[in-house]
Amino acid sequence: MRMSSCKHPKACVGLFGFHLFFLFLSCWFLLSVYLAPYVISHWDVWELSGDTATIVSGYCREFYAVCQVICHQLPERSFAVCGVPMPICVRCLGLTIGTVCATFVGLFLLPQGDLLGILRQYFFLPENSNPWLLIAVLLLCAVPMILDGGSQLIFPYNSPEPLRFVTGLIFGYFRGCILLSVLSVLLHTAVAKLRRLA
Repeated sequence: MRMSSCKHPKACVGLFGFHLFFLFLSCWFLLSVYLAPYVISHWDVWELSGDTATIVSGYCREFYAVCQVICHQLPERSFAVCGVPMPICVRCLGLTIGTVCATFVGLFLLPQGDLLGILRQYFFLPENSNPWLLIAVLLLCAVPMILDGGSQLIFPYNSPEPLRFVTGLIFGYFRGCILLSVLSVLLHTAVAKLRRLA
């Protein structure tokens, strides 16, 4: 397995910058998940006023609204920070942390190659491993959340928070690896086309 051994230093710098930017975005989102309810719970203590109050309250309100697009935000399925439910549920929190983990792995590995090769590197599989092994690993990451979430739709069953969190965490790593791999291949393809045009 090739571990961050770049043949083209400029390509490595671009790949590192891409992963660093994605890490910044995912960490900002994760930090906001914790900070928004914290700010709301301490609003009266800080006695903010004027433009600062408008900006901070507007940010928290808009962040909850954005999270409502991706999550049901049921308070009974969400962790609370200082008594205020987080803007995403426990499973979505696991998904977010899993995506951040995938971004960290990508930042240190700087995986390169075709889509399957990059995915093999994210899951620490040998370069020449059978593609079916990769498919099996990907299914092992996706199936637990699909089974847990699907069973709740079909049966009157509520999975416990730790199970929701862990299945979200595993699927989040899977989702982050897929997303970063596809974006890396697209970025590499676009840069190669631009070099040919220049």
